[in-house]
Amino acid sequence: MNNVTRMLVPALLLLGALGCARPKVVQGTVVAVEEGAHGIVVRDELPPNAELRFDLAEAELNAKPEPGDVVRIAYDEDGTTLRATRVMRLPKPKPPK
Repeated sequence: MNNVTRMLVPALLLLGALGCARPKVVQGTVVAVEEGAHGIVVRDELPPNAELRFDLAEAELNAKPEPGDVVRIAYDEDGTTLRATRVMRLPKPKPPK
């Protein structure tokens, strides 16, 4: 029985790892917040600096994003809809002295 357990546990861990797709991540500046539609538009900081709209209906937020904030968003694609799973507002840099 012990040999079966030794073989079964790594196999289950491997299957679990293969079945867990990592969410995509984008970081950028908030362009607009759609209150009623539970949406947010973010300008990606990576070229070509696309403006992307994310659905926030089921997202976990660390703070309410406002236009001008820099955010990092973990998301999944559902067809043409980008569904945010987590939105992290990043701290604003301190001005130089």
